[in-house]
Amino acid sequence: MPHLREQAAAVLATCKSVVARAGELPEVDPTTFYSALKILQAAQAANPQDKFLAETKLKDKRSWTAIQTAMRLVLQSQPAAKAAAASGPHSTNKVTGY
Repeated sequence: MPHLREQAAAVLATCKSVVARAGELPEVDPTTFYSALKILQAAQAANPQDKFLAETKLKDKRSWTAIQTAMRLVLQSQPAAKAAAASGPHSTNKVTGY
C-alpha cells in the first residue's frame, strides 16, 4: 500500500511543520483530522496483527501531536515499497552460488 505511506507521510509533514512553529498551536482543522483518521483506519484494516496500531485511537483527540504519533505508527507498520518488492517470492534479489 504505497499510497497509504505517501498519505501518512504528507499528514506527518503537515504536523511537523505546525508543531515546529514557536508559540501556541492552532486547532487541528477538520480536513487534516479526518484525513488522518481515515489513513489510520485503512492501516489498521490492512495490518490487523499490529497491536500498537490496533490500539491507536484518534477519536476526540484533535491534537497535532496525537495525529503526528498516529501517522508515525502508520509509516512504521507499512513496508517500504522497495523492501516489499525486493523480498517477495519472485524476487531476483537472492544470494546464489554457495
